[in-house]
Amino acid sequence: MSNYRLESQLERDVCAWAKSQGGYAVKLLIDGERGWPDQTIWLPGGRVVVPELKRPFKNDGGSVNQVKWLRRLQRLGHAAGLCESVDDVQRLFETIGV
Repeated sequence: MSNYRLESQLERDVCAWAKSQGGYAVKLLIDGERGWPDQTIWLPGGRVVVPELKRPFKNDGGSVNQVKWLRRLQRLGHAAGLCESVDDVQRLFETIGV
């Protein structure tokens, strides 16, 4: 996998992965809130994965608002985190079990 991929290509790959798992990936914009993660992925069995996508080697750790949302979601028990690849999203998904 090239280190020079655009974040938009990573988003397309993550959406394709979600579809291959029988789920849906959606980019949500929440009115009045900044920093919501890039994708919200609904998967069979009521599982939800919420990755903040970052290009490899351009990962700045996320903005203050992005980190705030990821921490909130994690405290609530959701699989949420920074991801630089589809493999990272897969690992995040595996943390929620079946």
